Amino acid sequence: MSSKKNKKPNRQFSPAPGRVPRVATELSTGDDLPFQWRTDYMDHDGPFGWEVLTLREFCIQAVSRLHNLETMAWGEVLGMTHNHSLGWSSVSRKAIQRFEELADRLPGCPDETELMSLGFTGHERIVGIRDRKYFYLLWWDPDHQVSPSSKKHT
Repeated sequence: MSSKKNKKPNRQFSPAPGRVPRVATELSTGDDLPFQWRTDYMDHDGPFGWEVLTLREFCIQAVSRLHNLETMAWGEVLGMTHNHSLGWSSVSRKAIQRFEELADRLPGCPDETELMSLGFTGHERIVGIRDRKYFYLLWWDPDHQVSPSSKKHT
């Protein structure tokens, strides 16, 4: 024989008044996370490959700048001039083709990948993939050709 259980809630209110959830109610955009960079997916070949830089140039031009950015949160990095997300509509056809060639070995789903551009001096940019707090270096863009700009001096 089955016993009948009382299926009525034991409280009139759910949750009990005065209780606060332990989880934040809003999702973070990640802008409060510290900026960290990785070299896992650097493209050494192709039109935007890193092979054009010597190790010395890489250390002087890229590593020193990236180390400076490590002292900041993503929100601060994105608030700086010439650091921004790249919409796919602004990316050159040559860069899209190269990205499609590399897509198998890159993190995440290619359709949801967020490309970022970090500006250096004049036209020089590092283009990479943002995945939460990590910036994965992808391309060295010394002539601003991944996402060409019609503005002067950019």
